[in-house]
Amino acid sequence: MVDAIDLVPFCTTRCLRSLATPTTIGAKPTASVDPLCPNYPIHQQFSEPHSPSASYVRSLVQKIDFPPYDPEPFNDGKPPRIRTPHAGKNAMYMNLYGANSALFKVRIEGGYVLVAKAARSNYPGMETELLEQLKREAGVYRRLHSLQGHGVPLCLGVVDLNKGGKQLGAPGQSRFLHMASFSACLLLSWAGRPFGFTSSENVDVERVRLGRQREELIALVGNIHELGVLHGDAARRNIVVDPASDRFVIVDFERADSKRRFSRRLTSKCSQVSDERADQLFQQACEMEREKWLLELDGWIDGTLRRLEYDAVRSI
Repeated sequence: MVDAIDLVPFCTTRCLRSLATPTTIGAKPTASVDPLCPNYPIHQQFSEPHSPSASYVRSLVQKIDFPPYDPEPFNDGKPPRIRTPHAGKNAMYMNLYGANSALFKVRIEGGYVLVAKAARSNYPGMETELLEQLKREAGVYRRLHSLQGHGVPLCLGVVDLNKGGKQLGAPGQSRFLHMASFSACLLLSWAGRPFGFTSSENVDVERVRLGRQREELIALVGNIHELGVLHGDAARRNIVVDPASDRFVIVDFERADSKRRFSRRLTSKCSQVSDERADQLFQQACEMEREKWLLELDGWIDGTLRRLEYDAVRSI
């Protein structure tokens, strides 16, 4: 009997990384799965004919039936009204969403469990635009390859859910029936729980822990910028905590800009901008974004410590 997907844990990043970069023994590629992955026993039962790989994972995700949703012409970031969010045994809506996306927990053959960031369009014809947007986001993750699994989620690429007309309801037809289907998704590792929890009611313990996390965030943002990426949405909702390491992970690079794209936009607006000047402006944008991340984090840290101090005084 297959467990309900809400009861099945996510695979570890190390496990999913083995799909992205399988090892080769002789002439046959094999996935070096993580023995510490909670789904490891199921992976061991995974039978050929196909060796696990990122491309094979994407082909399996194409076969999953994502539930349709009621389209909103101007959703403005409102949660999607998803029909039967727990209908499929291999896809579950996670009640997390963006203006043009919704997050699903998905399970594929071999017991691999990961996150699918599915694109939801606001109007007919937007599906192609969103597919390209997900491809750009996947390109940002490729640029951040050295940080994947160590500060940003691991990315296994983009899946076109409408490829071959498999997905329930073609975009036009589904809207005629007052339903819409998700057109594409980006496959990611589960990064962790939302930031905003305290691990102790002791003020001094939390001050040390949060101070350490603050320094880690400064270093992580600096590493992202050094790799030529502006996140573009420095908000606390885009910081999560890896429960295994208690370290910050930055998520949602939907609005991210590469240094090359940033410079290209500058030169399109003003052809007189030199490469040196474009580089200076990019560095200034990085510094402004770093300050915004810290402003978001420091506001929460100050409020948390004040609350703990107040609770400590009241308990005396």
